[in-house]
Amino acid sequence: MQFNNFPPGVVAAVATATAAYITQQSSGANGRTYTFSGVTIPSAGASYRKLLVMTTGANSGGGTFTGCTIGGVAASEVFKNNYSEGLSAHYALDNTNISGSVSVVITMSDSGGTRCGIGVFSVEGNQPLSVYASAIHTATGALSQSVSYLRGMAVVAFATSFSNAANGIAYGGGLVEQYDTLIGGESQRQAGAVIAGSTTTSGSATAVTTYTGYSNSAIYAYKAGA
Repeated sequence: MQFNNFPPGVVAAVATATAAYITQQSSGANGRTYTFSGVTIPSAGASYRKLLVMTTGANSGGGTFTGCTIGGVAASEVFKNNYSEGLSAHYALDNTNISGSVSVVITMSDSGGTRCGIGVFSVEGNQPLSVYASAIHTATGALSQSVSYLRGMAVVAFATSFSNAANGIAYGGGLVEQYDTLIGGESQRQAGAVIAGSTTTSGSATAVTTYTGYSNSAIYAYKAGA
């Protein structure tokens, strides 16, 4: 029995999302405002796009992240974590108009900032985008977490660790690491990863940190459409 409006044998197309890594920058300066210039945002390739900024840093004065702008447009805070001097926040902006060389500006609540780093990503789709599943975790030691995704989704992951050891952050389940760097030359490492194209099967994306000091991570699986 046919229960949809499609002819027999015809199946509705699955709405798909794609993700892309854009760039990363960091600063070891002290300050309240961090301006990362020359961030090149590609033109949107679909009807819907989310620009994502994952930021981490330290603030010896006990402050916190207070905001993010991309090309002068304020992004919405998705998640923020403060642990001792370690800070982490994730911002998202629904925008298909921003492109070219822009500045990403991160602000803190006081002048105690001692470093700050960002990773910039985008997620696109031909239908409205939303988070299907996410996992956000903070630990005083090593951590491991995962997020399940379905066919047609895109996944973005981000992790930090108070360690200067290379390979202290690892991704699996289809995630491909895009960068792994020290923030401003300090002993705080950040790394980002994506499943760029629309997934062809379901799966589970994982993030693991091996350092025994403070670390955190966040994984987001994005879907397009209902």
